Amino acid sequence: MRNILAPLLVFLLGQMPSLAALTFTIDKTTEQVDWVNGFSITKTTGIDNNNFGTNLADDLVLSSPLSSYSGNGSHFQVNFDLSPDLTRIQGMRLFTTVPPGNPASFSGTPEGPATPTFSLGSFSLFAGLNYGDYTLSPVGAWSDGIRVLVVPEPAAPLLCVLGLVIVIISRAYYRRAYR
Repeated sequence: MRNILAPLLVFLLGQMPSLAALTFTIDKTTEQVDWVNGFSITKTTGIDNNNFGTNLADDLVLSSPLSSYSGNGSHFQVNFDLSPDLTRIQGMRLFTTVPPGNPASFSGTPEGPATPTFSLGSFSLFAGLNYGDYTLSPVGAWSDGIRVLVVPEPAAPLLCVLGLVIVIISRAYYRRAYR
């Protein structure tokens, strides 16, 4: 059994991105978004710039839900720059009423997934995004970037993996029991 699970565990751990990045999840199946609790970024000494990735155009403006914010002023919206073919978020801008200053941080919220409210655009612009996991690098002085997860309903893949594990374990047990 150990021989089967060890390579799988090594592979999964190798796929894990930085645990420090602020994490934003888009669930295309439920049409909900989430600033995942337990993940945050902190302002370091340097430029007061809340841009991540590239910000060429504001294709979509999120009014809620917003990440938690501590710093000067208040956090009031998130602007998204989508790739020209609308398959990837290439930039995000976290707007605050004044420059954040030091110390400042953005962090996930305990509320969990919620239906988003947009002041420009709609969830339909997220519909064409490719499933995946990537991080938008900070332009300003932040401890890490924003991790973007575009996912389907998590229960279906989890149940498939669980079913596969049960089949593997039962086959291994069956072979040993009837030899």
